[in-house]
Amino acid sequence: MKIPRTLALLGISAIAAVGCTKNADEDARAYSLPQELCGTQIDPESFDSVFPPGDTLETDAHITETGEQHTTATHNCVVTVDGGRAFSLSSIPATQAEGVAGYISERGFTLDTDNPEYTPTGSYEIFAWPHIAVGFSSCTESHLDSSGVGFIIDLGEEQKLKDVESLSTALESYMDGRISQIDPESCTFT
Repeated sequence: MKIPRTLALLGISAIAAVGCTKNADEDARAYSLPQELCGTQIDPESFDSVFPPGDTLETDAHITETGEQHTTATHNCVVTVDGGRAFSLSSIPATQAEGVAGYISERGFTLDTDNPEYTPTGSYEIFAWPHIAVGFSSCTESHLDSSGVGFIIDLGEEQKLKDVESLSTALESYMDGRISQIDPESCTFT
């Protein structure tokens, strides 16, 4: 009779352990996913895998408004969680580049553009690797002689995602928000 009781206790312990594990995972990220990140509207679900666990989310954005709810094409932002760098977002105009590979070359990045780990077939040209995704959108017109604007989400070499597609999805959401903010004189997009 002791065996069934012991098995019953083990069963209850196993259920309790599963319950504790689930709650621990849910509590791993105490902050809410934002609707706006670094002054840019985003789809919070698209950033779900990018945000690390922690208690406090903070951003340090550098953006210049040009009036009429527009900004310059240049935007830099660092996102921190519990005081540690989680990732950065940026948009920087290009002068000569005509695509994402050209933009990566123009910026002097050392990324293998012949072998990106993921290239989506969505609205934008994006190359992604486990720690960084780079996108590009061409200007149809620019008073500043920009050929387009490059967009980057960078987790840093030490923080890599297994799901590279999710990094690309996050960048696409950021691009949607940023493109709508950029002053048409800086770059008019197709």
